[in-house]
Amino acid sequence: IHENTTENLGMDEVKITGGTVSNSAGKDARVYENGIDFIERHKDVPFYLNLWSHVAHSPVKPGKELLREFDDVEVKRSDFDRYMQKKFDSAQKLGGENAVNTGMRRYLADIWGMDLMIGRLMDKLD
Repeated sequence: IHENTTENLGMDEVKITGGTVSNSAGKDARVYENGIDFIERHKDVPFYLNLWSHVAHSPVKPGKELLREFDDVEVKRSDFDRYMQKKFDSAQKLGGENAVNTGMRRYLADIWGMDLMIGRLMDKLD
């Protein structure tokens, strides 16, 4: 095990942002903001950026602004295979009749927030 230093890791910079935080832009907004900052500081030299997201891992709790975009989503269970039917049954058993729709809305909002942040990061590369 190496100490967390750039000498031992063969990297120019290591930044650990900590756990996820509640943010209207998504729970990993801080991770992506740090990535954008890194790109801006290294724009004149070749670089490698490895960025890890927490999105789509429990807990899935997107901000209200992101969630609002999916208020009308209704899961059509017949569009899903047997594996997902079992997941839906478990969700309903644990969370009640509307648990599948609520869970899907949260998941979609979480992924959409990540997509927006990746878009911002990619814009910095152009």
